[in-house]
Amino acid sequence: MSILYRIMYILFKYPVKWICRIHVHGKKNEPKRKDGPVLICSNHLSNLDPLVLCDALRHWQPYYMTKSELFKFPPLRWFLKAFGAFPVHRGGADAGAFRTSLELLQKNRGVTVFPQGHRQPGKEPGETRIMSGAGWIADHGNVSVLPILIKTKDWQPKFFRRIDVYIGAPIKPEEWKDLESGHERSTQISQLIMNRIIQADKESPAV
Repeated sequence: MSILYRIMYILFKYPVKWICRIHVHGKKNEPKRKDGPVLICSNHLSNLDPLVLCDALRHWQPYYMTKSELFKFPPLRWFLKAFGAFPVHRGGADAGAFRTSLELLQKNRGVTVFPQGHRQPGKEPGETRIMSGAGWIADHGNVSVLPILIKTKDWQPKFFRRIDVYIGAPIKPEEWKDLESGHERSTQISQLIMNRIIQADKESPAV
């Protein structure tokens, strides 16, 4: 973790936990840095999800893609970079953002990807469209995936409404190695990841 991230983490940890009423389950499932890089994948409910994940994870600074338009404003750009964000151009596959993701993984960093691609408030995760990006990065990076379920009442986040974060067991590359190669491979891996995200609350003690 960078020094700047540690400072920002200390400053924002308790305000975020208080506003979002975050309760984390399955902490024992989070791998340590010595276990190698990890792709962190969760469902996507709101713009606060990256901060929720920062609060939930103890061993990793989650680097994540953020739409490039937000980096045009210097104060916001500084804030986003402090929390590990890097730009992605919306509207299609951004080769540069995917390459940055792989480079970060090679440096033993934790990269966050939302398989749904966009925020899906008020929707059951299993009923939303899944993008292939998470599967492509996991496959080409040959890294484990940490599935995380962010859950709240009616899947509709609101200030001071309790948020439960369930950290599932890591998914090893061996679990998708036998999938057929080709155009659909990344999509199938993304679907595997999403299925495990949905099941994460069953792998974590509900306390």
